[in-house]
Amino acid sequence: MVDVADKPESRREATASGHIRMRPETLALLAEGGLPKGDVLATARIAGIQAAKRTHELIPLCHALALSKVAVDFRLDEAESCVEVTATCRLNGRTGVEMEALTAVSVACLTLYDMCKAVDKSMEIGAIQLESKSGGRSGDYRRDALESRPAPIVTGEGQAGEVSLGQPLRHRLSLYSRQVPGRAARAPRRGRDRGAPGQPGTLRCGRPQGGPQGARSALLATR
Repeated sequence: MVDVADKPESRREATASGHIRMRPETLALLAEGGLPKGDVLATARIAGIQAAKRTHELIPLCHALALSKVAVDFRLDEAESCVEVTATCRLNGRTGVEMEALTAVSVACLTLYDMCKAVDKSMEIGAIQLESKSGGRSGDYRRDALESRPAPIVTGEGQAGEVSLGQPLRHRLSLYSRQVPGRAARAPRRGRDRGAPGQPGTLRCGRPQGGPQGARSALLATR
């Protein structure tokens, strides 16, 4: 186990999510309380909370944590015919609670399967993932913020044998050049080593000139 004795205590929180997909008839029975094992959501909620508290018994190198909060919530999605599960864990301590939140979601989904399997054995559990965490040396994390970053755009503005890069990646390349001394000054030389002039925002895709020796020079120039 990682020794966390010297780390300062801080408020830590993590949220995880997942879902279980089922037939529409099964979801309707669950919503109406018509399944043979009784209150499905209440049982799955207690199972998720209990699993979060005992994560260290399931995951070998996890610390035993004194959690101050465990919340497990459900949302019935009729359009997708699934139950969305969300779990949030919190404490004041020296290590994070990401594994506790993920374990709570996993066991809650497994409990939903167990409670519904008498009428539907084709259910699928999936998309179990960390949504957010806060506290600790690594700082905060949010999945939605990561997914909202602009992707590189490939445009049709380049000439033959070139790929033109859109503004988001071009801007990041500019920032990278300013952060790494000498990086921008070497870029034109690389373009000449490849047998073509380097232009801002373009990548040369043509074959290096000079045969095998020229190809080796181009490869060395990229290192």
